[in-house]
Amino acid sequence: MVPVVPVADTVKQLDPDGVVASTPNRALLRLAQTPQGFRRAPLVAAYAAVAGHAALEQLAGRPAQPPLTDDAGLVERLGGQVVTVDGDPLSFKVTGALDLLLAEAVAASSRA
Repeated sequence: MVPVVPVADTVKQLDPDGVVASTPNRALLRLAQTPQGFRRAPLVAAYAAVAGHAALEQLAGRPAQPPLTDDAGLVERLGGQVVTVDGDPLSFKVTGALDLLLAEAVAASSRA
């Protein structure tokens, strides 16, 4: 199960040259949040399967698949169905300076 929130920004998909190739319908897009919930045993098996598959592809000289960025992507790659639930906009990832400022503001607001 994956918490998700709607995408507010317009998203542009680019071609390899950096030219806009398409503009996905944001009504169908969501931002995945963490934590994500999956049964442990199948998830551990899925990680082992993907690691083994990636090693075989590398040995065969085949191009690597896009990197996995979350557990949901792993489950999807292996053909599993990922169910979503409404997330919380205040449950955002802190990865840069702007995110840290926002997190500090949220924390200060909750202390007040």
